[in-house]
Amino acid sequence: PTISPVKGAKPTASANADDTPPSLETAVCTLEPVDKDSEQFWDLEDKFQSGLQGRNEDYVAKRLEKKLKPITFILKAAEKIMNPVLEQRFAIRKAQIKQATSDPRDQRERVSYHGTHPKNIKNMCRTSLLPFGHPLNPCKTQVDDGFFGTNKKGVYVSRYSDYTFKYANRQVPLDVGETCKIIQFRTLPGRSKHIPKMAGPIDPTPGYDSHSSPSFLEWYLFHEDQLLPEYILTVQAREDTRTASDDM
Repeated sequence: PTISPVKGAKPTASANADDTPPSLETAVCTLEPVDKDSEQFWDLEDKFQSGLQGRNEDYVAKRLEKKLKPITFILKAAEKIMNPVLEQRFAIRKAQIKQATSDPRDQRERVSYHGTHPKNIKNMCRTSLLPFGHPLNPCKTQVDDGFFGTNKKGVYVSRYSDYTFKYANRQVPLDVGETCKIIQFRTLPGRSKHIPKMAGPIDPTPGYDSHSSPSFLEWYLFHEDQLLPEYILTVQAREDTRTASDDM
């Protein structure tokens, strides 16, 4: 399917730091199902499993308190997101970060995740995540203004997929057998400042590209083009039947 079929820019293999990014208003996105019997899907499964933190209290501690088995997750399906405008904007931002720092740790590309109401996924595939109040952000209300950075000047993503599922499921943790859809992003945290405790809606720190949450579970990115939506993942919750010997 094609999302918001308006004229978009052609993707570029590389970009320079001084290139002018194309306008978000010209963005067009197409989705392509990933064959479950392909190397692409198997590699995505591996990446998904490595992106599970596995200690989320909603799926472990709280269930054990109720004498229930913990929940784990599998990747049921995936769709590749193709968006030439966002790809070009991301490439330019990547070149700018590389130009600004010689530290290879700050130049690394990472993986992040975001969960949202299903009705928002289509727009996020076209424009990516946007700060609250951005002209192309359709959201008119917010639950809070951020815990270690203001939503008006940056965007939040999780380093771990299992911390995003309930946001894609009406703010309720997934139960056994339930599914949800989340977005996986290519991510450029750049030079990230660790915020040791919840600080509320603070401004982006000068000289940095992002904030890291107190527990290193999330990034607060100062620019939306530090993200490139790459896949829509369909995830299913399963009862974790592993035993201690399975992990030995």
